[in-house]
Amino acid sequence: MAGRGVVRGAVAQSRLSGPSTAGASASAPVVHFAGTMSSFFFLPEQGMQGYEVLGKASAFITPWLSERSENTPRYHVVGAAHVSHPFYYRQYYPGESHDWLSFVAEENTRHSLEFRNNTGDVKQQFDLRPLTFRHPDFDLVVMHLADEDAFLREVIVTSPSEPATPDPQQQHSQQPTLTSTSIPTSAPTPTTSPKPTLSYRARRQREREARVAVLTLADDSASFSGEQLVFHGHIGSHTGTKQETHIPHTEVGKYTAKLPPRLFAHTDNTLQMGMCGGPVLGAQGQCIGVIEGIVNKPAASGSRDERAIALAALANSAVYLPCTILRDHLLRLEQD
Repeated sequence: MAGRGVVRGAVAQSRLSGPSTAGASASAPVVHFAGTMSSFFFLPEQGMQGYEVLGKASAFITPWLSERSENTPRYHVVGAAHVSHPFYYRQYYPGESHDWLSFVAEENTRHSLEFRNNTGDVKQQFDLRPLTFRHPDFDLVVMHLADEDAFLREVIVTSPSEPATPDPQQQHSQQPTLTSTSIPTSAPTPTTSPKPTLSYRARRQREREARVAVLTLADDSASFSGEQLVFHGHIGSHTGTKQETHIPHTEVGKYTAKLPPRLFAHTDNTLQMGMCGGPVLGAQGQCIGVIEGIVNKPAASGSRDERAIALAALANSAVYLPCTILRDHLLRLEQD
């Protein structure tokens, strides 16, 4: 569908042209349901002096599904393949101005996962492993954290079904049970004096900014229940200069249609640049899909094809891939 120009998957931002804070008080901890997947490239033979931004869009974390071995990652990082591998998505980047993509290959790239505050400042950044797992048929890529231990030292992990990972700076504090749908309105009060390596104020700030949701995958039936859906990601623009914005953002919507294998939803506002690759959450805080893009307004053609007519009626709707596609992809890569 994307190849035919029906779905505009470039809710990505890049050189070629992704926390939930809505309603939170100034003292409430922020839970990041989505981060930014940033991709960079370096072509020394083309005279480049270092890595430059290739693309940015949204991403999220979900747990390893199968039985783990000692060397198996704990988490998958899910994002949009047209950001990490734009050289395979030239239909999104037409024209001579993008001919330089023909020089870029996977071995010329590196990637990171970032978490930002509500003004777009990067608060945590984690390198991703160079090995990527791009879906052969859909705009979907899976990567893994290069150092999961460092990730767990820097953030407090929470999920809909598990208590938060204890903050190593607060081993003697009363830890609340955090879930992605139950967020306390204030930080716990320490019962011991703050350690000199991290001030009390710094720890309070860290509690507000460093909570990351690891999202479980729900049944696709959640899409049809009529419940409110929440689209998590980032919005902004990248101009090819050092000035950029990429700000956490959410949109609310409801499921409207299914044109297999994709699902469609009406959102209060049309999804903006940067949202693709982010998760779609149901009422229980579980992930029911991955944002792929929006439906383009069709050119006037007079077509009477039923699918074309259906898509015309869905113009500007959000498009997302159901969890079955993501789950099958994860299970295949886990078995390899």
